[in-house]
Parts: sequence; C-alpha cells; structure tokens
Amino acid sequence: MGRFDEERWRRFYQELFDTHELHSNDRKIAKVEVSEQGDGGFAVVDIDTVWRRRDGAEDIRWKGRVCKVYALVSDQWKLTMHTGALTYAGDVSEAARAWVDVWARGWPFRDVEAIAGLYADDALFYSQPFREHQSPRDYVIWAFDDQVEADCRFGEPVVDGDRAAVDWWAAITSVDGTVETIAGTSLLRFGEDGLVVEQRDAWAAVPGRHELPDWAG
Repeated sequence: MGRFDEERWRRFYQELFDTHELHSNDRKIAKVEVSEQGDGGFAVVDIDTVWRRRDGAEDIRWKGRVCKVYALVSDQWKLTMHTGALTYAGDVSEAARAWVDVWARGWPFRDVEAIAGLYADDALFYSQPFREHQSPRDYVIWAFDDQVEADCRFGEPVVDGDRAAVDWWAAITSVDGTVETIAGTSLLRFGEDGLVVEQRDAWAAVPGRHELPDWAG
C-alpha cells in the first residue's frame, strides 16, 4: 500500500529473488479498456504465481484478480497503479462449467454418483415447475430408471453473481423403445464451495427426435 518507494520495492524484491525461485506464472487477461482519448487505460488480469523457497519451506502464492492502470506519457505507456490480487469465495463460471461437463458426461451413462456430487446435501431441487422439490440424487435415480439411451448437449452458462442459467437439449430412448426430445433451461445458484444449492428447471417435451440446432448450441 502507499506511494511508490523505489528503495522499499528494491529491498522486497531482492529478498524474494534471493530466497525463492519462480515455479509457475500463469496469466489470463480478463478485460482491457482504453479511454476515448487514447491516453489512459486499464487491464484486468487473473494471475496464479508460485514462488518456491530455495530451502524447501512453504511456497508463496499470488492468486486472484488484479487491475493495472496505465497512462500515456510522452508516447510511452506508464503503469500508474496496480491493485493487489483480489480473491473471491468461489468462481461461479468455473462451477457452472463443471456442472455442464458432469451432466454432459453423466446423463448418457446414468452416472448417479457423479451428478449427485454436484449438489449440496440440502440443495433445493425442482426438476419441473409443477413437481414437488426432491433431492437431486432421488431425481436422477428415478429419471434414469426409465432411460435406455440418451443423447444430450448443453449451452454455455450465463453467469451473474452466484447464479447461472444453462440451456440444454436431449433425445431420450425409454425402456419401451419410444423416443422423446426435451429442451429446457436450468436456473442454478451456487454456494461458496462451488456446489449447487438451488436448481429450478423449466422444459418442454415432444415425441420423437427433434434436433433443435438453435437450442443449447
């Protein structure tokens, strides 16, 4: 914190370089904005940097989201401010994609355990607006009991805060040989541990197989 102090920064980083070596340094740019006048801007970057102590003691890890602010001075971009790494309780985007991945793999193979593992023990789960809520495990056991084969796909999650919405499509073959196509949206809310604490589904079904290429693409 505070204004730039060259001597203080030099001492800090010299001690770091003397006692540690850079083990990994992952960077992902989240956003870059430049002012309309073209003389200022900022970059938001997700970082994950690990410094490994040379004596084998505990590592130093810088992980989180930083913001770097720049100004154009005499045709050169100068860094004017740099936040520390901000950390968040959970990354809902990653949790939502994990939900998609597990459902996409688990649905065709009727993998009850993998899908049930996505949910908190006390998750509120509505598989359809006019059904009573039930546990996710009980629902998938019931649903998979009549399923012989399933072909499914999921859209990209739309995330806002601790919530996500995901479109999905599936063609399901039942034990009696009939085929039904269902398409819907799951409204999800995630806890800090990345598990689903609330899910509400809305969907429609028609007999036969219907591809719906514009849904959950």
